[in-house]
Amino acid sequence: MKTMSKRRVAGALGVAVVILSIAAANSPAQNPPTDADKATELQVRYADARLRLAKADLELARELNATVEGTIPEVEVARLRTNIAVAKRQLEIAKEYTHGSTMPVQLKAAEAGVAMAEAELKSALEVNTRLPKTFNATRIKKLRIKLELAKLRVEMWKDPNYLPSLVDQMQWQIDRLTEQVIELDERVDSLGAR
Repeated sequence: MKTMSKRRVAGALGVAVVILSIAAANSPAQNPPTDADKATELQVRYADARLRLAKADLELARELNATVEGTIPEVEVARLRTNIAVAKRQLEIAKEYTHGSTMPVQLKAAEAGVAMAEAELKSALEVNTRLPKTFNATRIKKLRIKLELAKLRVEMWKDPNYLPSLVDQMQWQIDRLTEQVIELDERVDSLGAR
């Protein structure tokens, strides 16, 4: 009997040692985060902050419209809802691609840009159907060109022969930010004209 108990105790101790050694091998102290892990975590935090900002923008627009109806046009509110959908997808993408490579993330972001450009154009055309000439021909032309640019971005990221350097990637980001600043200037101008 005593031999059987000793065997059980020894077996239990052996299992405990194995479990503890596995836990120790997988502990953060033994395996500190890699640069890729840090980059992924940063991308997730950034995407999460963008989503929270998009939600706050929509919330603010709704509050303004609750105070004075029509302060923020429905087209703009629809664009803000689209921004939330895109930001949610970008957060999902950032969480999905945890291996450190930004190429799949950039492709998915470019695809989300196409969806957003398509939604903006569709919304403008629908508004013009209900209220003719709300968006003039030049504005519709600009939305079509924006969609074309978004599709070209996707095409470039899908092309296996196109491997942008970090400098090229940064230039793309700068170009995109420039486009966004111009759009913001236009919105501020149109709000000031009211």
